[in-house]
Amino acid sequence: MTNVFDSIIVLDEDGLLTARGVRGRFRLALVTGERTAWHVTGPVGPAGDAPLAAMAAGLEDALVLLGRAAFGPAPVRLIVKLPCGNEFSRPGRVPVESILAALGYEVISRLSGFAGYLATTGTPADDVAGVLHQVAAASGMTAGTPSLVESDAAGDHWAVDVTYPFTGVIRRSTAAAVLAVAIEEAGLDVIDEMECEATGDHPANVASVVDLRSFTNAA
Repeated sequence: MTNVFDSIIVLDEDGLLTARGVRGRFRLALVTGERTAWHVTGPVGPAGDAPLAAMAAGLEDALVLLGRAAFGPAPVRLIVKLPCGNEFSRPGRVPVESILAALGYEVISRLSGFAGYLATTGTPADDVAGVLHQVAAASGMTAGTPSLVESDAAGDHWAVDVTYPFTGVIRRSTAAAVLAVAIEEAGLDVIDEMECEATGDHPANVASVVDLRSFTNAA
C-alpha cells in the first residue's frame, strides 16, 4: 500500500507537476492545440522520449491520473506541494483550481506584455518588425506590430507587444518576471511598469477523461 509520504506531487517553476513513485517519475503538463488537455507523461525512456500515459481535460481529473501513474491504481491521498511553500491534498471537496487561485496561482496558456527596442534613427518600420519577429522567435515568443514611441539622440525607440507561450500553473506574482526573462533573453528591453497579462481559458474541471493505457500494468 502506498504511504501518504510517498504520494507527493511537486509543482515546478516551469509550470509542470511532477510525481516520483514506485513506477518512476511522471509529469503532468498542459498541452494546447486543437484539443487542449493535460498530458501525463513518463518515465523517460533510453531514447530520451517520455511516453504519453494518460490525458484529461480538467486539472482535477489529471491529478488523479498522475497519482495513479506514479503510485499505482489504488486510491491514495495526494499531497501537492507548491513553490511558495504551501501544500494541499487530493481528493478534496474544494476544486483544485479554486485552491490554486486562493494561493495566488492560475492555469495559463500564454503570457502577454510589451518590450522595447532601440533602432538606428530612420530605420524603416518593416525592417524593425523583421528584426523584432526574428529575435522574439529565437526566445520562444511571438511579436506583434511595433509602434514608434519617440526619437531622440540615442535613436528611435520602438515598443512591441510580445506573447510567451507559457502553459501550466504559474504564480501570479511571478508571471511578469517570467515574461521579463524571456524578453531579456531576446535582447529586448523590459518596459518599466510593464503590465503582464496571464491569459488562461481552460475548463476548471470537466468529466471528459481519456486513459491511453491500463494503469494495472503501467511502468
